[in-house]
Amino acid sequence: MSDSVWILGIHMTKFGKHTDRDTVDLAAEATLGALGDASVTMDQMGALAAGNLMGGPGGIGQQLQKQVGQTGIPVYNVANACATGATALRTAIMAVKAGEADYGLAVGVEKLAGAGLLAGGSRAGDADTWTPHGRFGAVTSLDGRVGTETMPGVFAQVGWSTSTSTPTTGRPSSCSPRSARRTTPTPR
Repeated sequence: MSDSVWILGIHMTKFGKHTDRDTVDLAAEATLGALGDASVTMDQMGALAAGNLMGGPGGIGQQLQKQVGQTGIPVYNVANACATGATALRTAIMAVKAGEADYGLAVGVEKLAGAGLLAGGSRAGDADTWTPHGRFGAVTSLDGRVGTETMPGVFAQVGWSTSTSTPTTGRPSSCSPRSARRTTPTPR
């Protein structure tokens, strides 16, 4: 077994609402496109890792297998917020590294039109201060205090908080604090 794992092909569906297609259709398009890009077939795949967060129950991986005509291989359904696709990729890589399969397929799919990810405002009645509750008093809502209840809200809050509280080197490409990376040599 080699420690090297190669990504042989990729494909991404065009961004859009796709009112005429569901998540399985979108995942099938991406799957067949990636297989074509890699010049391999679905029959060669030994494991499938499928990531979907907003699609609800039902096993997107099994539905995808049926749509593209491949059954009888291990399927791993994963959900990990905004890292769902990356988690599917890691799962496929680990299946190959473990010797479970010679080829693995990773697919991440979401259909967010109408999902309300940018609607926010569901915490209008929330207090001005946060009171710990839940197990060990450490439970809070998904995004802290912004009130959007969405993953984009979480990332916006973290970015805003970091940008206003952490000095940077001032270069657009730099996101690291000055204390973590020196920009000029220190005299001895």
